[in-house]
Amino acid sequence: AASPSGGNGVVDYALGVSYAEADGFSARTRPQDNPDDDGYRRKSARARVGLQLNADHRLEGTLLHSTSNVGYDTSKADDRAINSLNAAGLSWSAQWSAHYRTKLSLGESRQEYETQPSPYQTKTLLRNYLWQNEWQAGIHRWSATLERRED
Repeated sequence: AASPSGGNGVVDYALGVSYAEADGFSARTRPQDNPDDDGYRRKSARARVGLQLNADHRLEGTLLHSTSNVGYDTSKADDRAINSLNAAGLSWSAQWSAHYRTKLSLGESRQEYETQPSPYQTKTLLRNYLWQNEWQAGIHRWSATLERRED
């Protein structure tokens, strides 16, 4: 895994990549079962970039990609579970006064899951919209949030 990050006061970033792999082991103990080792492989990458427009306004974007390929035994076959996730997001934070701030966020993720050779597959698309408001007066803080999720 590696994850560099940095910035210059106006633009900041964080990146990351990771890879994991294992040969696995056989969880089956009976001689008639499939005695092979069931390993896995996982890869992921992520990125975040922020832009401080001024002291009170900030934009931020995020990306994520992850895949995994995992072996498992069915009664006689050697199956694979394959999972893929892609996500992206964008947000804008604003401090309108000393007492009021908002955040607007948009996001989307796509996930695909399948097993091979057994025929099973799902695809999921999620969209998220968020508008968050926060007011502060002395020690009191009020918040109001509107959120929509499309699945």
